[in-house]
Amino acid sequence: MDWFQIPFLLGKPVWSEPYYDKGGGEVMMCTYSKPVIGPDGKMKAVITSDVSLERLTRHVETIHPYPNSYATLVSAKGSPLADGKPKGTSLKESMVGIVGKADNGWVITLNCPVTNIIADSRRLVSRIMIFSAVGLGLIFALAWFFTKRLEKQEQETSRIRSELAIGSEIQMGMLDRRFPPFLHAALKPAREVGGDFYDFFEKGDRLYFAVGDVSGKGVPSALITFAASSAFRFAADLGLSASELTSRMNGLLSRHNEKSMFMTFFVGVFDRRTGTLDWCNAGHNPPVLVAADGTAEFLKVKRNIVLGAMEDFPYRAETRVFQPGERLVLYSDGITEAETIDHQQYGNERMCRFCSEHAGSPAGDFVSDLFASVDDFAGAAEQFDDQTALVLDFNASSSLVVEAKPENMAKIAAFVEENLLRSGCPASVLPKMMVATDEIAGNVISYSGSPEVRLDFACEGRPASMRLSFIDHGKPWNPLEHADPDTTLAAEDRPIGGLGIMIVKKLATRVDYRREDGQNIFSLEMKV
Repeated sequence: MDWFQIPFLLGKPVWSEPYYDKGGGEVMMCTYSKPVIGPDGKMKAVITSDVSLERLTRHVETIHPYPNSYATLVSAKGSPLADGKPKGTSLKESMVGIVGKADNGWVITLNCPVTNIIADSRRLVSRIMIFSAVGLGLIFALAWFFTKRLEKQEQETSRIRSELAIGSEIQMGMLDRRFPPFLHAALKPAREVGGDFYDFFEKGDRLYFAVGDVSGKGVPSALITFAASSAFRFAADLGLSASELTSRMNGLLSRHNEKSMFMTFFVGVFDRRTGTLDWCNAGHNPPVLVAADGTAEFLKVKRNIVLGAMEDFPYRAETRVFQPGERLVLYSDGITEAETIDHQQYGNERMCRFCSEHAGSPAGDFVSDLFASVDDFAGAAEQFDDQTALVLDFNASSSLVVEAKPENMAKIAAFVEENLLRSGCPASVLPKMMVATDEIAGNVISYSGSPEVRLDFACEGRPASMRLSFIDHGKPWNPLEHADPDTTLAAEDRPIGGLGIMIVKKLATRVDYRREDGQNIFSLEMKV
């Protein structure tokens, strides 16, 4: 009963995903569930309201601000709520998706041909030029008229600045900032709107991420980034490989590219389960690879041509298995080509040195410190190009679920040993982790009463840390709440029990236990 459990757990109103009300209204509906909180601060009930989507769909179908444009509405989890796309609409022309997000997570996207929007920009520029020409032509002949015209032009400029500011808010608002713990990115445009972009998309065990840089600056470049970001997410959701995704985006940008605007592009598809990265580089700067020991060097990549130059170009991808503790740093040339007043560049050498010196910083701090380093270097010089950085830390993780039976102890031991070896666990740590695994798994199987046990393994952080969690649905048991046995006493004089847990606590860097959602969660961590 998600309509009850989710608002109960979150303590706030929740909209459900759309569903077909079979046997009821026979229409697509959503349910709004709101918890009722009593005077004592505890939840007393959940009130629900079923809402038909037919009226909403009809309203979305009426939204057509541009010729051939249409709107779509999806839920917070990506389920379609309403689609205003007319039947028979051709998708041959490049489309721009402009996104707005409601408080409940629903997203409305306005899909419009790029040529329509660029046409408005051209008309706007032409209008400004006409006004300027008229003002200059009459400045010496009619001072009063010139003054009035200047006032009107200032109003028009103010309106343009306002529209550009809104465009900047839209562009920055489209950037996903809900980063997973192993990834962080940031973009700093040189103008109100820019031609750089980054994006990432998680699909199962695979993480898609990309950084791009459109030629030129301003509104036209920003429009291309809108199209590129929408195309990237669409292709990633299809599960395409890095080369297939790059070819798909190149085809989109090559068609209807009368202004010859190009984009450098780097896309990676990272399998978090195996540590394998499949990437394709379309004329972008080579990333910096930071090893677990902090040494940094530029990743050797094949440089395919930029997107938008040749529609049928055969893009080649590359593959590498990354090790836990390694870091990949993607960036745009606005960082390495940032200049001081006397035209000295930040440069590749300084970039590589920064990555090495800050290898131990968390991804978010690393990106912030990188931008601060570039700003300090440039000093009073004006930023002339957009700056973008994306950092990805490679950590190993996997899970195992088995029945809580003694005969499965061998499976548990094999799972832990395989992950430790794959993560580069030192020989000094491996036997300690295996002893701790045998003790905790044996306790869960023998005493918890749970039908099954789940193990979550993770190798994460800088420096690397091996973390193993045992999760079961049995009766509450906290092995850490008992005092350690007195080992100074003879074995026959000590109470039975507690010795194994004491050994685990001495072997591990850290142990902890918590009871959460009816589950026992016991975790141990060993620093490498």
